[in-house]
Amino acid sequence: MLKGSSLDDKESKIELLKLFIERVDKLRNSSYVRAIHETPLKLTISGNMAEKTLLFKNTDVNPEHVDAFLFTLRLFIQEKDSISVEKMGSMIGSLEVSKEPKVRFFKQKEFLDKFLSEQSMMRIDDDLPTNNDVLRTVLYGFRGHLKTEEPKYRRYKEWSSNPIALSIIEFTFNSVLITYIEALTVMAGNCRIMLDELLVASADI
Repeated sequence: MLKGSSLDDKESKIELLKLFIERVDKLRNSSYVRAIHETPLKLTISGNMAEKTLLFKNTDVNPEHVDAFLFTLRLFIQEKDSISVEKMGSMIGSLEVSKEPKVRFFKQKEFLDKFLSEQSMMRIDDDLPTNNDVLRTVLYGFRGHLKTEEPKYRRYKEWSSNPIALSIIEFTFNSVLITYIEALTVMAGNCRIMLDELLVASADI
């Protein structure tokens, strides 16, 4: 019985690694990422001294591409999901595989965690959001769950009430998304190595 349970657990971990890799590949091959590669993000600032006006303009991104990208990205952000970065980290820590890919996975996870905790380039009035604040506020306050009583919805409304800020919000948000998928790509590459090791070990049983 114990042996069978151990095998079931191993198969479950193999399946999670496969799912993690498949969903990262889906993001990497998305229309959103392809469009960003073709037209890199850029924020331009122009002004009229005589009229004392300032205009910010960022690279146009198809909102449908963004929404489709976020639909999958949320699986890595929401801790309740089985392939969230946090849950995968806990699972990978227990894998019986070689040390190097595990170290590289956690090094990249540490980089992503640090990046998300850093102050973003945005400053709207006295609000100094971190990269994670920008990600979750736009995702859950505008792109995702639109509940008017939610703090993230109200925070996004406050941000977007400033017409100059809209382009900065979008540029910052898209910049965070690109860093996120770049980190996930590195993690998935090391998950492939760990998956191959587990599959070889399973074949030898």
